[in-house]
Amino acid sequence: MTMPLSAPVEFETELIEVIQRSRHIKSFRFLLPRGVTYLPGQIFVLTITMGGKEWRKHFSLSSSPTEEGYFEFTKRITDSEFSRNLAEVKPGVKARVKMPFGEFTFRGEAEKIAFVTGGIGITAPRSIIRFIHDRKLPTHVSLIYSNRTAEDVAFLEELLELKKSWKNFQAFFTLTKEEKLPDWAGFKGRITADMVRRATPDFHERVFFVSGPPSLVDSLVGVITTELSIPENQVKAERYMGYR
Repeated sequence: MTMPLSAPVEFETELIEVIQRSRHIKSFRFLLPRGVTYLPGQIFVLTITMGGKEWRKHFSLSSSPTEEGYFEFTKRITDSEFSRNLAEVKPGVKARVKMPFGEFTFRGEAEKIAFVTGGIGITAPRSIIRFIHDRKLPTHVSLIYSNRTAEDVAFLEELLELKKSWKNFQAFFTLTKEEKLPDWAGFKGRITADMVRRATPDFHERVFFVSGPPSLVDSLVGVITTELSIPENQVKAERYMGYR
């Protein structure tokens, strides 16, 4: 299956729902006009007025194209001015969007893939995972997802449900603090080469998708390419810049 990249289009939209994903993470869902298409894992540019100020930000899509009628992004709410304003927005707020952009996406080109991510870096992987599941693609998917605590894990219930019901999906959670997750695979600490080997013994056969803050991505790409000897052309990386 091959899917072409769509040319970016600009349009007016409206916030229709705000969803609490974890302790400090929220999803913001907007209306998607008919005819606007995107690939899972792509990004968009949001222009929105909040607190008397116009903001322009880039976000990864956490929704999948299979979820019709809307698109969404998911963000950690921090103490930044933008985050504080965003935390207060209500459905009905208007915004301007330009999308889609980016090549951190999946078009069915690999039989086995592995996502290695941490924190809010889960957004694009969630988009792609949901797309593969909903389209019933034969791809085998592995996820290794790091967070500080169980309360920080976004999309936890959804990921655990997919792990139970979808034979081609395996999910492993690791926490950098001493806590446990329900149905937890047992990892603790930062993602290491040994952790990847244990979670995905067939790692040499997989295309890796690595996403998150730049320092995390740089570290994980180093683990994958240097310690696991995965060729660079078998690794896709998305660095979330200015995510505050």
